Amino acid sequence: MRRAGDLDANWIESMNSVMDDNRMLTLASNERIPLKPHMRMVFEIRDLKHATPATVSRAGILYISTNQGTQWRSLIKSFVKQRTENDEVKVWLQELFDEYLADSLLWLLLNVKQVLPLEDMNIVQSMLYMLELLLTPRNTDTRENLEVVFNYCAVWALGGPLGMSDDGVDFRAMMSDYWTSQWKNVKFPKKGSASTVFDYYLDPKTC
Repeated sequence: MRRAGDLDANWIESMNSVMDDNRMLTLASNERIPLKPHMRMVFEIRDLKHATPATVSRAGILYISTNQGTQWRSLIKSFVKQRTENDEVKVWLQELFDEYLADSLLWLLLNVKQVLPLEDMNIVQSMLYMLELLLTPRNTDTRENLEVVFNYCAVWALGGPLGMSDDGVDFRAMMSDYWTSQWKNVKFPKKGSASTVFDYYLDPKTC
């Protein structure tokens, strides 16, 4: 049995008895229809906004809402709190996340397509992994140096999953244009064959 489309709250609640140990559907007419051992149910739905916890647990689904961005913000707060730098550096780091990330994630959602669609949590986690590797006492001694490292990690975490569309649109080039026009504190030099923010690497000695 297959159900596709949006989840109807009343319909899915009536299916709860089918999905528990009784495996029995009770209709409004009091007719009882058992779910045979060889029968399976498949739900192809867009979201679980109208499902109760009982339905979610019976279907064996773990659903984490990302609509409000609270999950990736919590992840960032945990990351900053666990850093070993002094409190001033932690404040700088949180300020950079607050300044850059929400607007950039929204721009990605509205303007480009990723090679493999990712949730915001995936992108933020990738960025945190990169920061964890690259943040050193040398590049956290000033806010300017920290912002350079932050920009490098943000560019690749946000732009790494981007590529070309089927009709030839270069989404990385689009993001590069957005980044250099939106965020101007860190200047990416344009010289030679380098034309996008992805054409540069971070020199850990000079930042």
